[in-house]
Amino acid sequence: GNGVYGVLTDEVTDISLTQQLVTFIQYYDSQSYTTTTSFLAISNTLKGNNSADAPQIKKVLLEQLQSVGLEVQTMRSFVSDGASVMTGARNGVAKLLKDENPLILSFHCLAHKLALACASSADTLDYIAHCELQLHQLWKLFENSAKRAATYLKVQESTKNLTLNSAGRKQVAKKLKKACRTRWLSLDKLVEAVFTDFCAIIETLKTEPMGSAADGLLKTMKNVKFIGTIYILHDVLPVLSQLSKRFQRGNVNFSHLLPAIKATHAKLNRLKEDKECLK
Repeated sequence: GNGVYGVLTDEVTDISLTQQLVTFIQYYDSQSYTTTTSFLAISNTLKGNNSADAPQIKKVLLEQLQSVGLEVQTMRSFVSDGASVMTGARNGVAKLLKDENPLILSFHCLAHKLALACASSADTLDYIAHCELQLHQLWKLFENSAKRAATYLKVQESTKNLTLNSAGRKQVAKKLKKACRTRWLSLDKLVEAVFTDFCAIIETLKTEPMGSAADGLLKTMKNVKFIGTIYILHDVLPVLSQLSKRFQRGNVNFSHLLPAIKATHAKLNRLKEDKECLK
């Protein structure tokens, strides 16, 4: 109440490689008696400047707020991806905002923190990191080639002995496109696609010329260790993704977070002990 609000903001790079600042605000809606999150603005981060440093990001953010009549004095929370430019103790955006309004609380997005924790643990397992790189390269091949995607659809039809109508082909293409757009822990969508349609993917890669990127991927993917890793990730990633989605809910109850994290630990330990994926 009292017209206060919170800000959720992040830098993104759009398809034209322009740096953009995307901002949402969260506030209490006295009419519906609910906490509401609404899109505020998307702006060129480098507008009038050569560097997207903290002062510039703060300037663009304040312009976004002022465009709808919001004042920094009524801001109560600032949520970001935790990057140093956003949360740096000396000159981060959060610090610059707090200089104007000491009541602002700065938060590192929970979903970002989970993604960073998972990425850091994967870095200590060289082969997992290698597999993740191969998976992203695999879907880049499909994402950048309509012809290759069409071949994949045809192979799916033949390997599964089915005939897809127009709607069915669109659905499979949509699924493929969704896997191509994977980010963070949505890697589980990518792994799910490989797990489900491994044979179709292998046959599609075989249609590519020898010595191409597809040829290298084919050699990697036919390796028993790679296939075994896919089986492990197929069981592990959905557990982590479920926790990430819980963090991303519009209204997070902090009292539920620790039990959710403990439940995730328990599920992962159960997978480790049962070794179902290896069986």
